[in-house]
Formats: sequence, C-alpha cells, structure tokens
Amino acid sequence: MTMFRYDHIPGVIEIIKEAEDKLHNATGYNLRIAIISKDNELVASLAHLCCEIWNIELAELKKLSRKQEHVVMRYILGWLLYKETDYSQQEVAEYLGYKDRVSILNVAYEIQAFVFTKDPLFYQYYKPVKHLFSEQNKV
Repeated sequence: MTMFRYDHIPGVIEIIKEAEDKLHNATGYNLRIAIISKDNELVASLAHLCCEIWNIELAELKKLSRKQEHVVMRYILGWLLYKETDYSQQEVAEYLGYKDRVSILNVAYEIQAFVFTKDPLFYQYYKPVKHLFSEQNKV
C-alpha cells in the first residue's frame, strides 16, 4: 500500500507505483514507499487561501471568537488542515489556537452535524473552499 497524503495530484500514484515495481524487480521484495514530511508551507498556504476566499484575516480567525461565522470557518479550516496535510490533531489545534487536540476531534463531529442538518451557514463557507479538499475528504 502506498501512503501519500497528496494522492489526488495527477500522476503521483503512477510515479510511486513505478518506483515500487522497480524496487521489487531489483530486490525481490515487495517494498512500499511512504513519503512523510512536515509541510508547514502547505498548511500556511491553505490557511491563507481559505481566509482570502472568506475575506477574513487569519489572525482574526485564530482569536477563537464565538461568532457563529468564525466558528464555522475555523471548523472547516481545521478539517481541511487535518485531512489534507500531515499535521497531527495536536498540531492543527495549536496552529488554530485551540488548547488541545480534543478540539479537532470535536470538529469532525460538528462537520458531520452540519452535513446531516444541511446547515446553510456551513455550506456558505464550505462551498467556496470545497475544491481544496481531495475527493475522499469532501463532504
């Protein structure tokens, strides 16, 4: 099994599969490639892109305001960063200014609730950034 968080990028799976086949032919072993990196630049880029689309400053979003719009945007951004980067729940929580990773666990439940209830405020902020999610992580 190939592990790569950006497998939705065209051609990546094919390149990795070809490399795995070459390794197998050269060694006789079924070796698998795992690409692991801390991609701080990707996290920052996704966060800033979302904030630009939503017309809000990242610093404002990180203030943990209880304004419903800000809460929804933070949930979406937390879900995006957790699902589409190699950041752990704890790292996403710290990046967004939460106290601990439990907040990111809560994000998953909240996203499910928004989808289940077809919450219009959620979709107002999710639809403009939906294209940033890989197919398997879209709601």
